[in-house]
Amino acid sequence: MRLQKSVRSWAITIDTLKEPGPAFKNDPRVKKLEQKRNKARGDYKKLVSAYREKCTAMQKLEVQMRKTYTYSARPDSE
Repeated sequence: MRLQKSVRSWAITIDTLKEPGPAFKNDPRVKKLEQKRNKARGDYKKLVSAYREKCTAMQKLEVQMRKTYTYSARPDSE
């Protein structure tokens, strides 16, 4: 009996999430959550782009260092 009630409540919840009505869309709590979600997505995209820029800068620096300096396994003994 208890399982049936929980399954029924989940089914109602899923149906509500699938087809939200106009009252659900206009709910201020839902709007606030959507704003938070969109802000978090924007922040994440900014972090990812900054990380990518840093990685490309490090790769360019590494290539430049390889061109400038030559590495050898043993030092010159002249």
